Amino acid sequence: MVGNHDILEAMLTPEAKSVVDAPDRRGRTALQQAVDKGNWDTAAKLVALGASHATAATEKSVPLVKAAYAGATKLCEAFLDAGVPIDIMDHEWSPLHQAIRGNQVETARMLLRRGADAKLLGTLHQGCMYLAAEVPSVELAEMCLAAGADPCVAKKDGWFPLHQAATKGSAAIAKLLIAAGADPGAPGLRGFAPLHCAATNGAAGVVSILLEAGADPLQESAQGFKPVISALERDNGEVMRLILQAGESPNYASSNGRTLLMQAASRGRAAQCIALLDAGADATAVDSSGKTALELAVPESRSVMEAASVLQRWFRRRHLVFWRESWT
Repeated sequence: MVGNHDILEAMLTPEAKSVVDAPDRRGRTALQQAVDKGNWDTAAKLVALGASHATAATEKSVPLVKAAYAGATKLCEAFLDAGVPIDIMDHEWSPLHQAIRGNQVETARMLLRRGADAKLLGTLHQGCMYLAAEVPSVELAEMCLAAGADPCVAKKDGWFPLHQAATKGSAAIAKLLIAAGADPGAPGLRGFAPLHCAATNGAAGVVSILLEAGADPLQESAQGFKPVISALERDNGEVMRLILQAGESPNYASSNGRTLLMQAASRGRAAQCIALLDAGADATAVDSSGKTALELAVPESRSVMEAASVLQRWFRRRHLVFWRESWT
């Protein structure tokens, strides 16, 4: 069977090579079409035969950047060998940025070896470390750090790479960033710290690393939210235990008088109810409407029923202990 390469070799005689960049009726060159369709081997052959990167580039797409995202390493090298700037930008992304976003380790390694700028920022200030944390990829993060990427540069919205590592639950990248100088308590968008992000996503490993690095378990966001409130987004008992052990009060209450136990019970966070009760949370406390945590655990869902069951067992044990003590 005759392949695309054979057809290209047959068609691109010395005379035909002079029109290799000729556009079709829609103004698209052969290279542009090959890149748009993801035919990377064909595109590499066209470049080797003299096709121009410049004529294939459009306002919406830069071939080298697109190839980097797809991990078409050989084509990227062909473009570079043809003189395409290694840090050419496609809107807000460089080839290295896109290789990282696509989790293309070998392509990123090649680009760095050939001199790609690991400190380069996109229009939104998304640097290599932020993108590696977003994937997340420890290998890419290590490569970028070794190439001089800044672990402490924030996006325009104030989000740091450590916030992104915490959001993704990557303990390894969080540890790497902190070791490289990232601030474990840096306030980001709306004043949320990495600990808020890790707690929100139930990332116990990251929570542990941040607390060990000195993150404040009582740090409030711009709206006054503590990490322990963020932790209520997921029923992760270990995250709750870590924050309580770090100094948060098990009886902390919001402005409406609802304690952590009340909020956990009403949301059906059974594992967190256990962690709070183990830490000494007061199950008899009432909120501004006079309701206890058990009364707030209205059985509207299975998870809330499980939380109510935890509280009911606690009260039964408490009453049994009281009965035994009254007869001794």
